Amino acid sequence: MTDRPRLDVHCWGATEDEAADLVRVVRALAFAAPGWRGSVIYDVAEVGGPNLLTDRETSLPKYAHAVEVSIRGVRL
Repeated sequence: MTDRPRLDVHCWGATEDEAADLVRVVRALAFAAPGWRGSVIYDVAEVGGPNLLTDRETSLPKYAHAVEVSIRGVRL
């Protein structure tokens, strides 16, 4: 059994550079997940972003990024 959920990730920073640095780290971690320490994740595909947005409530810079993660289930 498998699943392929979409994860929408939002990264805020006090400055645009800080938000950009954070989204780069998050993307790297997402793409490193397949096979990591027996992970059930076997594929990660970027489906959107990263896109620079401004948070409407705080006016802080924010990057949005979306991935689809292929997950292999295990028997319970």
